[in-house]
Amino acid sequence: MKTDLNFLLECLKFQMNNPDSQKETLEAVCCICQDNNDACDYFREIGGLMFLNNLATSSTHSVLKEASFYSLAVIAESNVYCQQTLCTSALFEDVRTNLLDEQSSINLKRMCVFIFLNLVSNNKTGQSLARESGCIDILLLLFRKLLACNVDLTNGNINPQYLLWSSVCSTLCACVNNPQNGKISLYMRSSFPDSSAFPQGIERLQQSLEHEIARPIFSLIGLTVANSRFAQDYFASIGGLDILADVLSRLVKGLDSKLAIAVTKTLDACVTENTKLVHCLSKRNVLSSLMSLLSCETLEAEDKFSIVLTVGHLTEDCEANQYELLRSNGLPLMIQALAESQDDELHKAATFVLQNCRCITEMLSQNLNEHVPNVNPCFALSHNNQKTKSLDEYWRKAVEIFHRIQNLQQEHDEEISSIPVTERSLQCSGCLVTGHVMNSRNCSKILLGCPSLCDRHRVILRAEERYREEYRKLLYGTRDATPQKRRTRKDFTQEEITNLLDGVEKFGHNWNAILWSYPFQKNRRNVDLAKKYKRLKGQH
Repeated sequence: MKTDLNFLLECLKFQMNNPDSQKETLEAVCCICQDNNDACDYFREIGGLMFLNNLATSSTHSVLKEASFYSLAVIAESNVYCQQTLCTSALFEDVRTNLLDEQSSINLKRMCVFIFLNLVSNNKTGQSLARESGCIDILLLLFRKLLACNVDLTNGNINPQYLLWSSVCSTLCACVNNPQNGKISLYMRSSFPDSSAFPQGIERLQQSLEHEIARPIFSLIGLTVANSRFAQDYFASIGGLDILADVLSRLVKGLDSKLAIAVTKTLDACVTENTKLVHCLSKRNVLSSLMSLLSCETLEAEDKFSIVLTVGHLTEDCEANQYELLRSNGLPLMIQALAESQDDELHKAATFVLQNCRCITEMLSQNLNEHVPNVNPCFALSHNNQKTKSLDEYWRKAVEIFHRIQNLQQEHDEEISSIPVTERSLQCSGCLVTGHVMNSRNCSKILLGCPSLCDRHRVILRAEERYREEYRKLLYGTRDATPQKRRTRKDFTQEEITNLLDGVEKFGHNWNAILWSYPFQKNRRNVDLAKKYKRLKGQH
């Protein structure tokens, strides 16, 4: 491998007048370095990385610039040290210039977006440079510009214009959803609405619902508004919630369950922990659409969980949505999910919905002759006590459902009471809170602060975390490859330090010779030895 990389680097240097040959050589370098951490390290040590960087920023041949940027992106994705080395203001400025240049080919712009994505992924330094260089603003500009031109979906898999737009969407999702730098995420959340990308996105959804366009837009909207009250309120103010509700209704009627699930997740992100928007959405009959979608026989357990969890967030502290759920025959579906499904996460989500609706079903069952709160005219009883046959059947069904909920609660109480008192001192903080003290808005905070969770609340916490990861899965589904995980840090043992010092006395600063001559921990590299020795010398 080392011999091949040395030879290829020399070929690149001697082929400066032959861009086509250099491109072929770069393809060979990519084949060796892709997903090969050691190869990337060695290529960096022999100066190959800096040579490619200079080639990408100084070459006047578009084809060679494309190949150089692609090679740098592959190496940055495969090796964290190479990623850090490439994070320079000069490279980001060159990326920005190429994206703004009208003469740049679509493929060159796509390669610039690719290197940008791999420099900011899980990298705080790259994210800061991305904001300072203005590259994020350029991506938002490209998103709007390409969408305004009605991106052609003909042969979408090979259409350069669509591929560029899709890459821009994926990169914007990575920027807004990246946990390494809270400032960059906040900047994206505040910049995205102001950039008119929201209005253009939802306008395109009104015109047509092609999967290739709609899915990236749903992902970007969901990731941008999640946990951001400002972005949620802005999206609602421009009619975004109404449009999503209408889109959901159209998709359910058209039996397009896959895209309807994506809309459901986006709607949930738009209103979660925002009570005002939950009440606003109650006027759009979303619960009826969700119950129709939940009745689809082709859904997997994961899809049902997303729907039921969304229903839980919509019915919490909102009587209007609770009444609509009753009218849509929703509670029997929740009980059916508890009885038939073997998925623990789905069980917890269904129980969440039943708990939300417990008070209202109790009220209906105990006060059948009283006036129902004027939440929806369909549920209001007339003052002259004129009850139709269908309404009487509805009340009887509500009584039956309420008794079922009581039985479930009784079984749960019996299960708790069967636990010895000594073990119930072992209950977690989630078990100790009662009533409305814990809800969907503070559940995660309460459980995360508990040093020892019970099995029931551990499942709830995992379900919530898994749901939040769904948006990241949508992001990685549009990328060429999944991001390389960072190595687990391992402290040097005393034996390793002794070997390192002894090796320096024998071999000098030949770190590879030291690494191969002494027993070190698995995955230890020559760079680790060099850095550790430098720190040891600094201590003396």
